[in-house]
Amino acid sequence: MADNPFEEKGAANPFAEPGGGGGARGGGDFHNPFEQPAAPPPAASVRAGGSAYESAPAPTSTFGAYDTGAYGASSGAYAAPPAPAAPSAFNAPGSLSGGGEASVRVRELDDRERVLDARERDLARREAELAASGGPKRKNYPFPGFFVFTYHDINAEIPEEKRPAVRMAHYSFIVTFVALFWNFISATAAAFSFGAVSGWFMAVIYFGAGAPLAWYLWYRRVYSACKHDSALGFLWFFLVYLVHIGFLIYAFIGMDATEYSLTGLGNWGKAAKQSTPIGFMYLAGMVLFGLDILVSINAIRMVYAAFRGAGHTFKEAQEQAKRDAVRSAAQNAT
Repeated sequence: MADNPFEEKGAANPFAEPGGGGGARGGGDFHNPFEQPAAPPPAASVRAGGSAYESAPAPTSTFGAYDTGAYGASSGAYAAPPAPAAPSAFNAPGSLSGGGEASVRVRELDDRERVLDARERDLARREAELAASGGPKRKNYPFPGFFVFTYHDINAEIPEEKRPAVRMAHYSFIVTFVALFWNFISATAAAFSFGAVSGWFMAVIYFGAGAPLAWYLWYRRVYSACKHDSALGFLWFFLVYLVHIGFLIYAFIGMDATEYSLTGLGNWGKAAKQSTPIGFMYLAGMVLFGLDILVSINAIRMVYAAFRGAGHTFKEAQEQAKRDAVRSAAQNAT
């Protein structure tokens, strides 16, 4: 082969390996100076039975938990897919979608839980009161040994500072009962003497409905309000009791369309003209209604003083009424 005319004679090749052309890689072979030396072969591993085999590092995966290849699991099988998330109130089938609706559902659940807690506390309180009192209380009102329908004891159940107000309300109930009963007796006499049958029927309604309603609508209301110190109970008493006082004023005037149904001023004048004894009966009934008005005004004054003395306000009673309405709606929804 001809010589290279551009080759400098005697010039050393800067890329040649030391030791000339007969290096370890063989003479004349091109050597890459950036090539990494080969790794030594792995050491032989010995099985439990004594035979040797060459172990190679297991190939690694860059896919992580989502690799389902042969090398994705240590056992050589395909890797199992990730377990589904447990259902909750937010991802369960049919659950509400959207953050706002989910928040509403959470608030509703919290409200129901608070209602249930309130029920449990109230039940525990009643059980404690029942245990402290030695068991169920025996009925003793109104005529022990003859006719009783409820338990009534102002000294035992009403706090001392509220007892005068409750006693005055009790006096008002008694006077109302007596006035309506005497009104019935007078109307009965007028029916026999004057033939005022329609007035007698109205007197029966006044007595038959007025006495029980007075007991349940306002007297037991104020009794319970003073016993449990309930602002809402006081509020209901004031509302119903004002209607009661209005009826007493109407009965005292006695100018109703049905003659002789009420022993008021107007019917007393008519009865006195026709019969003096019946006129006196209507006069006594008018006095009873007048006395009932005075006692009732004094009773509402004393109850209001007890209401304010306990630190209650009408605003507090209104807020309690709203809370009870919400609680009742939540109970009906469950």
